[in-house]
Amino acid sequence: MHHRRNRVMSLTIAAIRIAVLAGCNDDEPAADSSSPTTEHAPTTEVPTTSSPATTAPPETTTTPATVAQTTAATPPPPTTPPTIAPDDWEAILEELSRRRVALYAAPDLTRIGEYCAPGSDCAMELETQLSDAIAKGQHIEGQHPFDVTSIEQALVGEPSPVGPVASVIFVIAPETPPPARLVDAAGNVIDELSLASTPTRGAFTLASWKSDPSLPWRVVLAEDLGPVP
Repeated sequence: MHHRRNRVMSLTIAAIRIAVLAGCNDDEPAADSSSPTTEHAPTTEVPTTSSPATTAPPETTTTPATVAQTTAATPPPPTTPPTIAPDDWEAILEELSRRRVALYAAPDLTRIGEYCAPGSDCAMELETQLSDAIAKGQHIEGQHPFDVTSIEQALVGEPSPVGPVASVIFVIAPETPPPARLVDAAGNVIDELSLASTPTRGAFTLASWKSDPSLPWRVVLAEDLGPVP
């Protein structure tokens, strides 16, 4: 689903050209301290006085213990979804866009509810598109979430059976190359999506989704209102 079409959710992937879519211890053996002491034969020329052997105390070489310099690799922090305020419309829209892009990159019908409100036009159309993509072994590579540059309108209406409904009109930045690609299971490029070279205005109808504090809204309907004059 590509946000520049006349409706973001309206076309199928079947026609994606026009859709928006680490050994053993090898230490050397220690010198044998029990080796026999060599007895010196007495000499007639110079009597040898056996002085007691000076037993040198063991050397206390303070070789610093080798502290493992291999600091344990610090595991990355757990990936936790961001908690977005219900009225942070720019963050809400951009997270929704990231989720939509993820669905087209790896089509999965069980994850539609991460983006669309159940039973909505969004859910039905996305199910059709993803089903077609799965059947054909296709997905989209190289697509980027959109960047919201401004919120022109955000209205929260009367509660619906699932909670409040909001209508948000916003402007997104032009896309940057390279374009996204429709590819098959073997990685062959089937088509390329065109890029929007100018700012575009979009409109989302959203339904409140309190069961997901990481993203408190789901899409009911997404539309492209065209380039900004």
